[in-house]
Amino acid sequence: MDQGGEGVVERERAREAYVARAKEFCEKQVVFEFPGIEPDVLSKLMAEEDELRNANLEIPLEITPIKDLMERFGKEGIKVVLGTDPDSGNVFIVPAKSEVKDIEANSIFPRQLRIAAGMDEKLAGLIRASREFRSLFGHDFD
Repeated sequence: MDQGGEGVVERERAREAYVARAKEFCEKQVVFEFPGIEPDVLSKLMAEEDELRNANLEIPLEITPIKDLMERFGKEGIKVVLGTDPDSGNVFIVPAKSEVKDIEANSIFPRQLRIAAGMDEKLAGLIRASREFRSLFGHDFD
């Protein structure tokens, strides 16, 4: 098999493992303690938020500010939810008590969470799987 074919197989395996972990958490409605967001990722999220806020958009975006999300994550804990096409790897982190209506405007990705000492190992595994899946497409985990 050529490199391209091996890469496709590797991406498919990583996606399947990642989605399977996420589905398990969704089905069991597991709530985790919020471990925080990677500092460099948080800086980028806040800069993007400022940029969007200062843009002259014809249609205003309804996005929950990251500071508000973090406050809710800290108070409520977090849960894993699947997007409209979960088998593609659309997995999100939302506040535990969230009524998931507009997931993308009220969430972050698992890969953006910080892996902290003593955190739930299953959540750490999901974060690592998310980062691995993303890296196979040549992206960082921001």
